[in-house]
Amino acid sequence: MRLKPLVVLTDAPFHSPDIDGVTIQQVANRSLEIDPVNIYIIGPSKYHAEYDQLTSLTNGGTFNSSSEIQLSSEKIFNRPVAKLSLLEYSGYVGEKFTYDASASYGFGEDKLTYDWDLDGDGTFEIIDGSAQVSKTYASTFDDYIQVRVSDELGSSTMSAKVTVSSASRQQLPQITNLQSTLLDEQTAKITFTSNVEHALLSLNGLPTGTITVNNGQGEITLGDLAGAVEVTLIPYSETLGKGAAQTIIIDPREPQTSPTISSSPTKNPEPTAVLKTPDTGSYCFVGRELRCQ
Repeated sequence: MRLKPLVVLTDAPFHSPDIDGVTIQQVANRSLEIDPVNIYIIGPSKYHAEYDQLTSLTNGGTFNSSSEIQLSSEKIFNRPVAKLSLLEYSGYVGEKFTYDASASYGFGEDKLTYDWDLDGDGTFEIIDGSAQVSKTYASTFDDYIQVRVSDELGSSTMSAKVTVSSASRQQLPQITNLQSTLLDEQTAKITFTSNVEHALLSLNGLPTGTITVNNGQGEITLGDLAGAVEVTLIPYSETLGKGAAQTIIIDPREPQTSPTISSSPTKNPEPTAVLKTPDTGSYCFVGRELRCQ
């Protein structure tokens, strides 16, 4: 995640709307979508007032082309780096969203300050707040939030897409009844139910493909098990997005008991296993690469 300054060298004012109809607000909105771009203008001081709206909306600045070239470089490249823990957030009306910018860092001696725009209007309603803030949305929302991080050397911003849906929790993609059965010392069968048509599959943290759910039932068979394998399934729908991950640990070396299930998978070494899906009957050797036959 890097700072993205856009430096404009000019000797004239801008047109708004431009020849192609683009307005300043559209430019500012586009800058947020690319996490974001901070726009700096280097030009004659007599035009600075006309660029103030653009540089303010994009957390940039203006510099005099005849006397502030060196200052512009210092301000742009020595400013702090704003970072958010996620680039996208999604959830539902009434849920609490927590945004974390504690990974941000600066190059000056002063302590970083944090300003937040959590309603997507371009105005930072939280000034000198904490590195982590929370908000509960009372209605649907589909826009960008942003944080501005500052110290004595300057400031930078970071944005993230936030989608707040009105769908109820009952409509969330889910995986339920996740179970495993050892067929022999090296083979295990995993079954589950889901309210969506697909489940994303990972073995020991390595994504390996998609499992098709037929009539609410999903099934996979793992063969050639040389040791414990952590199987993670994430329900997925093109309309509802991803649901909560479910993880089950298969270990043919242990007596067959109730499987260990977790909703927060951990990474293990790459698996040595053969995956067979009932809908295709194909075998896929899983390791550093996926090869099917």
